[in-house]
Amino acid sequence: MSTQTNPDLELLKSQLKEHPGSIDALYKLGVYCFELGDLKKGEDYLKKLLALKPEHAGALTLSSRLCREIGKLQEAEACLKYLVKAHPDDAEGWYDLGNILRDQKKLNEASVAFKRALELNPEDQRAQYLIAVLKGDNPDSPPDDYVRSLFNPYASRFDDHLVHRLRYNVPEKLARLLRALREGTPRLKSALDMGCGTGLSGLAFRSQVKHLEGVDLAPNMLERARAKGVYHSLVHDSIDHHLDSVEQSYDLFIATDVLIYLGAVEGLFEKVVERSRPGAWFVFSTESVEGPDFEALTSGRYSHSMFYIQRLADQFKFEVSACQATDIREEYGKGLPGHLFVLRSRAQ
Repeated sequence: MSTQTNPDLELLKSQLKEHPGSIDALYKLGVYCFELGDLKKGEDYLKKLLALKPEHAGALTLSSRLCREIGKLQEAEACLKYLVKAHPDDAEGWYDLGNILRDQKKLNEASVAFKRALELNPEDQRAQYLIAVLKGDNPDSPPDDYVRSLFNPYASRFDDHLVHRLRYNVPEKLARLLRALREGTPRLKSALDMGCGTGLSGLAFRSQVKHLEGVDLAPNMLERARAKGVYHSLVHDSIDHHLDSVEQSYDLFIATDVLIYLGAVEGLFEKVVERSRPGAWFVFSTESVEGPDFEALTSGRYSHSMFYIQRLADQFKFEVSACQATDIREEYGKGLPGHLFVLRSRAQ
C-alpha cells in the first residue's frame, strides 16, 4: 500500500491543509507513514509536530523508533532522553531508551534505564530479561513477551526492512541447500514453518512441499503471512506449545532466524524429533559464536556454536547434511556472521 492511495492518509492530509497546526493530524500522519515504511515523510510530520509541542510523548516515542530504524541512533537517544525528562514515569520510554543505549554499546547506561523501566512496571518481563543479559547471566531463553514486542509492531514494514535494508536472504539460501540435497526426489508431503513471521520462508520453500503450515507468536506477522497465500494453515502460538499440542508429523521443519531468539534449543530438538516422520529434514540458521554452547548477546539475540549444534544433532540422531558459513544479514552496515544448517533424521 502506498501513501498516495491510502484514503485515510488523504483525509488526514486534507485536515492538515485546513488546520496546519493540528497536532492530532500531524501525529496520525506520522504513525501512518511509519507503518507504511515512508520514513522520510513520517519524520517530516513528526518534526513539525514537535516544533509545535516539544513534550508530546507519542511523537517523541515514534520519532525515536523511526530514527532507530534508519540508523540515527544519537537522534533517537536524544528524543528519548527528552521524553523521560518530560515524563519521568513513562515506563515504556525508559525501556525504549535502554534499547537505544544498548544499540550504541552504552551498556551501563542501558542497564540503568531498564532498571528504571522495571521499577515503574515490575511485571515487564522484557526489561527483566535484558537486565539479566547485560549482567552476563546468559538466560536460557527470552520471555514470549519480549519476542512478541520485537515483531508485532514491525509487521507492516518487516519484509522491506529485512530484505532491502538488511540484505536478508536466509530463506532462499536454505531452500537452495535443501533443493540440492533432494534433487530428483518428489515434493515433501508436509512442512512446518516454525516462527514463520510474514511468510518469507514460506515463499522460499513452497515449491518443495505439498502442504505447508506456519506458526508464530506475533498476530500482526501472521496477517502478513496469510496475505501471501502460500500456507495451508497458520497458527498463533509459541513453537513449543504448538509442537506439544499438534498430533500430526512432518517431513520438514523450517526455523529461519528462530534459534537466535531461543538460546538453549535441546527442548526444540526433542520436540522436532517427536513430530518427525522417518527421514525428516530440519533446516535452520544461527548466529556464530566461538566457545560456549550458546551465548545471550547484548543485542538481545543468541549465538550458537557449531559444536553445540553438532552435539545436539548426534544426541537426537540427526545427520548434518549441510553446514554453510554465511552472513545472515547486515547490521549497521556490516555483515553478521552465521551458519545455515540442513539436518536429516537418521530414524527410518
